[in-house]
Amino acid sequence: GLDSRTGMLKQSVKSFDSVKYAAANLNLLVDLLDMNQGILVIKKFANAAEAKAYLADLKALPALSAYKPGEVQLFAISAANYRKLYTDKNVLPYSGFYNAYYQ
Repeated sequence: GLDSRTGMLKQSVKSFDSVKYAAANLNLLVDLLDMNQGILVIKKFANAAEAKAYLADLKALPALSAYKPGEVQLFAISAANYRKLYTDKNVLPYSGFYNAYYQ
């Protein structure tokens, strides 16, 4: 869910984007699935390879160390799959799919 760390993480991602990915013109937003689950969305990438490279860089972000293992899940997702995830309000099915096919 959202807590005091969320604002720090959002600011860290914004700084990271402005330094390493300024030319990509990425947008950042926070969506709530429910009161206990928030999603930090970074978009839009030209292709899956760019999204995967960004994700690999993002995993090294120091702000992520404020979270315990399992509190934050990082993955790339297509616009269509994100709409389904947001409509379903359940990250577990996509997380399982992502881990099975992309990890």
